[in-house]
This record gives sequence, C-alpha cells and structure tokens, in this order.
Amino acid sequence: MLVPFVHSSPTLRSGRVVSFAAARQRAEAAENQAWMAWLRAMNEGGPMAVYLAYLRAHNVRIRAEEREQRAS
Repeated sequence: MLVPFVHSSPTLRSGRVVSFAAARQRAEAAENQAWMAWLRAMNEGGPMAVYLAYLRAHNVRIRAEEREQRAS
C-alpha cells in the first residue's frame, strides 16, 4: 500500500500529494545519473575529471539549497 505525503518544497506548496514510491523512483533516477556522470568522467579524463564532476554536482546542490532558503 502506498502512503501519500504532502511535500513541503516551495515548488509544491499547492499541497500536491506525492507518493513515497514516486519520490523514491526520482531519487534513484538522480543517483543513476550521478553514477553515469562519474563513469563517463573516469572513462574520459581520469581522476581529475571525476573530481571536477563532483565539484560541479556539489555546487549545483548548494545553489539549489540557497534558492530554496531564499524562497521560504
């Protein structure tokens, strides 16, 4: 049985109900994309490319958190 919950993100303030399964599926897809980016970087440029890919992903996450804080 799926248990719905109301997401508290500023983008979903309308009270839209999101299932745990859908949220988990999106998280798994994002994780898969991150792994694929890591594998491509290792294949193309070695450890330095992996480090630069990590820094880009980290900066994107930090900017998203800052935008969310400003929105609330």
